[in-house]
Amino acid sequence: RAVFIGTTIGIGDVVHEHLVFDKQRGYRLHCVTNTGVYIIKDPASKAVITAYIMTVSQLKKLFDNERDIPLSLLSVVRRNEKQRLHEKSEQYRAE
Repeated sequence: RAVFIGTTIGIGDVVHEHLVFDKQRGYRLHCVTNTGVYIIKDPASKAVITAYIMTVSQLKKLFDNERDIPLSLLSVVRRNEKQRLHEKSEQYRAE
């Protein structure tokens, strides 16, 4: 999946980070890049756990207020979703 992302839209630069706590997994750093890629990292080691092309609904969940989403980022994610890139990348999901 990472190769598909890299060759299709590129990983990009992180524009938003949000620390999330899950009872089963502990803390995870959820990041969004300017190309609409959702990256989940281990906050201690900064190791990437997974990365995928996000949807608008996933983007909205990451922000406290929908108005806080940069319009340029929302536009990129909408374009990716319209092209169904999030679905296309799923065929490269690790089993």
